[in-house]
Amino acid sequence: MENIKVAIDIDNVLFINNVVEIVSKELNQKYTSEDVTCWGYDCFYPEFKKRVYEKFSDDAFMCNMKVIYGAQQKITQLYNKGYQLYCLTSRIPKIIQCTKKTIKDTFPEIIDTIFENKLQYMLSNKVKYFIDDNPLFAEESASNGICTYLVSNNTTRYNHDLANNCKKFNGFLKVIPSICEFDI
Repeated sequence: MENIKVAIDIDNVLFINNVVEIVSKELNQKYTSEDVTCWGYDCFYPEFKKRVYEKFSDDAFMCNMKVIYGAQQKITQLYNKGYQLYCLTSRIPKIIQCTKKTIKDTFPEIIDTIFENKLQYMLSNKVKYFIDDNPLFAEESASNGICTYLVSNNTTRYNHDLANNCKKFNGFLKVIPSICEFDI
């Protein structure tokens, strides 16, 4: 296998992002990840959304998430098959160092963690496969000819509209319930 690059998002692809449950508990609410029906948390009231975004800048929270079951084995399997693995993330600059350390410690097979425009990086570095849960990035990458796998399940309801309409991308967008189902 010659230099086939796979770009992988972090949150809700490699790690479980349970921010809704944590903020819900702090604010004495009963929301779960299954209640996130829109990208950007606009489906919640302003104070709740504000607390979610505060958590996204908290390295103690962002760099201590649980690994999705089976993700480590899948990354090792892809690495052993010869794929070049990269993480692409939209995490904020404040948590770059802890994020890079977390990825390196948890997934030593991943070459690097990239914090820049996802599409620009993939196009300029000839990434062949992309795995993400973000419906906007998935649509953008598939529209640009990158074979994109959208992680869509009961905790990613914010991307179900795209998942249900993936046929319009001429095979460049595929839907999988977990990274563990990614197969080339």
